[in-house]
Amino acid sequence: MNLTKKFKLLPIASAVMISALTSSFSSFAADVDQSMDWSADGELKVNITSGQIKIRGWNKNEVKLTGDFNGDSDRLVFKKSGKNVKLEIKDQSSGWWGGNSGGYVDFGLHAPKQSDLEIDGTSLSIEIQNIIGDLDISSISGSIKARGGDKSNQSARTDIETVSGDIDIEDAAGKLRLRTVSGDISADVSASTFEAKSVSGDIEGQIGQTDYASFLSVSGDIEIELSLSNDSRIEGQTVSGNLDLDFKERVSADFEVNTGPGGDIRNRLSDDRPDDDNRWGQELSFTLKDGDSTVELETMSGTIKLN
Repeated sequence: MNLTKKFKLLPIASAVMISALTSSFSSFAADVDQSMDWSADGELKVNITSGQIKIRGWNKNEVKLTGDFNGDSDRLVFKKSGKNVKLEIKDQSSGWWGGNSGGYVDFGLHAPKQSDLEIDGTSLSIEIQNIIGDLDISSISGSIKARGGDKSNQSARTDIETVSGDIDIEDAAGKLRLRTVSGDISADVSASTFEAKSVSGDIEGQIGQTDYASFLSVSGDIEIELSLSNDSRIEGQTVSGNLDLDFKERVSADFEVNTGPGGDIRNRLSDDRPDDDNRWGQELSFTLKDGDSTVELETMSGTIKLN
């Protein structure tokens, strides 16, 4: 091909490429407004890679999805599957830039307030309000916030896990398990069972009267306010973080409190004082009233306070 013919073809090729790109990018932005009838007799299952989603409970037998989706609308799945409702963004196959992506979302979702939720995300921030059903939530880097549950529903179950995001939950009840690696945990709940774990994050909780509570942080601090039932078991452990335990009502329990070198025990529940003769740390054992419950606390180099 001679140079004259070759350069004459360049504007045509460029126009074709621009047209293709324009068509492609026009499918990468979608406004969403969909709804369906649903009586919450199954689970609401959400699987989204990245973005944010706000879920609100209401007194309607209907699920309504609104918001923006920065991706191909063909990959949005919002449908009934048996008794369940599924909201999912299908991964797109590798393109010119390589890699897979589910597309960024900014969704608002209304659902019956008694819905059970199962949410799985990667870089997804999640906010839940006025949902009183079970929560099963997992995200890698997003924060998770839940408000407006039912503190009287002791049969409820809440399981929340994130790696680098914070967990902030209020008004939940029943059995709670909260886990994060570098994020903080904050809880104001009424928990018959409460488990909270973090590696470097802090844990702060007002958990009400509980039968079983376990809290663990490696380098973060732990502050827990609680009441004991007739036969509670409380377990707390840190490595370098401090641990504060504040009892709100009468305490009838056996206490076993231990530290490693550099640790310290401060007991304001009784006149009992720790044994300082052990070069490996401090030890404190004592019983209040009938010793109906058991409290076991341990730290390597932090300070344990009993209030």
